Amino acid sequence: MHQLRVLRHYKPLIFIEKNLILLSKANELFLYNIDTHEFKYCTKLKLSLKYAFIAKFVLLQRLLRLEFRIACRKDNLNILLVFKNKIYNLNLKDNNLTPENITERPLDFSNIENLKDFDDGLYFGAYKSNLSKEPIHIWAFKKYNWEIVYTFPKGAIDHIHNLIPDPYNDQIWILTGDFAGGAGIWIAKNNFSEVVPVFRGEQIYRSCVAFVIPQGLLYATDSQMHTNSIHLIKKNEENTWALSHVADINGSCIYGQKWQDNYVFSTTVEPDVGEKKWSAIASLLGTKKGKGIKTNNSDILFCDANFNITTLQSNRKDRWPFLFQYGAVMFPKASDESDYFVFYNAALKKNTSSTEIWQ
Repeated sequence: MHQLRVLRHYKPLIFIEKNLILLSKANELFLYNIDTHEFKYCTKLKLSLKYAFIAKFVLLQRLLRLEFRIACRKDNLNILLVFKNKIYNLNLKDNNLTPENITERPLDFSNIENLKDFDDGLYFGAYKSNLSKEPIHIWAFKKYNWEIVYTFPKGAIDHIHNLIPDPYNDQIWILTGDFAGGAGIWIAKNNFSEVVPVFRGEQIYRSCVAFVIPQGLLYATDSQMHTNSIHLIKKNEENTWALSHVADINGSCIYGQKWQDNYVFSTTVEPDVGEKKWSAIASLLGTKKGKGIKTNNSDILFCDANFNITTLQSNRKDRWPFLFQYGAVMFPKASDESDYFVFYNAALKKNTSSTEIWQ
């Protein structure tokens, strides 16, 4: 592969078609045709005069997180977007941007379709700071309304990272974080009437990114405190789930995607944020990386079907403190539908706050 072009200060959110991608620039949204290199303005999220002024400066925009974070297709005409702590709906026909009637937000969305014993819908688990381990909900948008389909009880977890549908086993994998018993990998069956932990209580079970494959679940760990790695969960001879090590990686993994025949992971450069609130705040003011972060680079890792891993690119964290965001590579949704490999550099030295398109 080779780099085709760089889109300065644009962030890729989701592929609408194989060559058409929804981009954001601070609080503005655009449709971009990769083949023709044409931009089409869609709309913008209205901000207060203060925030609208701040959003014009990239570094301040990073500091206050004045950007669209993730996107997911709701249906053929509507895209859900997260801006700061709120979810919005973009109608692609009239470019109308409206807030959703829900107060919680996800780290990621999951489309659940044609999974036996589960209702079709758009699902997410609540993601928020929750060191006291208050109850955490799983939400689903079914037909016309958001509803709670399951609640983890008080004391169980901090928050939910991801929900992964598994058609091979008619179940949903639930990835939870962050500390003590909160870090875990769970299985839900029968429309969440049965939710049980498979592995729990250690940082090796803390994950944000996982892929269902015929053999089981391929996942990467997300820990700033311990060495990170890629693992495979598969059934053993006793028909119970067992863990096998695939490879160590240089940092925590928060972002990933399936692209063509590859499972793509990116490593993150982040501080050693602990369970104490004061220490978390202090760590953001510095540039010292966590103990589990082996280098100051964010790596893009390709893993093929035989678990061979290659590094496409390594990009060094920029000089700004972690308060101005962690060093990471992010990916747009629905990337596996495109021939183009697209990613976004957050708080990195080369092409920072910009989109790279490879071919």
